[in-house]
Amino acid sequence: MLQRLSLLVFVTWLAMANSAATAPLRIAYSAISGAMSSLWVAQEGGYFKREGLDTELLYIGGGTLLIQSMLSGELPFAYGPSVPVINATLRGSDLGGQSSGQAYS
Repeated sequence: MLQRLSLLVFVTWLAMANSAATAPLRIAYSAISGAMSSLWVAQEGGYFKREGLDTELLYIGGGTLLIQSMLSGELPFAYGPSVPVINATLRGSDLGGQSSGQAYS
């Protein structure tokens, strides 16, 4: 639940920052798995629209391609693994990350 809430808050913030744009907010994800279900539920359940967000979900297979798409400026937001973000940041890119706060054992 905390993961979905933090995702919704972050996407809402991005939409307000891009409010002048008429194109939908493009959100990329990197895997077809249950880990991405919060995005699909929010999109298919109409939760993004209910909050005034026009979103488009894009599948980009693999974390490296996901990061390259963000660095090119084509995607303002991506939902995927943290390791490629950390690697890109260590190599000098200007990317930020948002954690879900979940601990895995």
